[in-house]
Amino acid sequence: VAAEAALMAVEFPGRHVRLQWMRDEEHRWEPYGTAMIMELEAGLDDNGKILGWKYDFWSDGHSTRPNGEPNTLLPARFLDGGHGVPGVGFKGGAVRNSNPY
Repeated sequence: VAAEAALMAVEFPGRHVRLQWMRDEEHRWEPYGTAMIMELEAGLDDNGKILGWKYDFWSDGHSTRPNGEPNTLLPARFLDGGHGVPGVGFKGGAVRNSNPY
């Protein structure tokens, strides 16, 4: 909501701006991240110790949070001459989030 309030303040200089979202509106505009799929297969011995495993994961970039770049703020896409959409982002989130314990 802060980005939208800033955009409104630019359009109405010298006036107070208050913007309040309802919960469903906020969730409709939040920066959802990439989905991630993991598959794990393991073999155990008679004592329950891991003999081996196969672990696969699929994911795209995990960086949809605003980071100072205008294209990571959803409202910036609606400005005249918009800023496009974010790129793939930082792929480290996929690798970091997929490490099995």
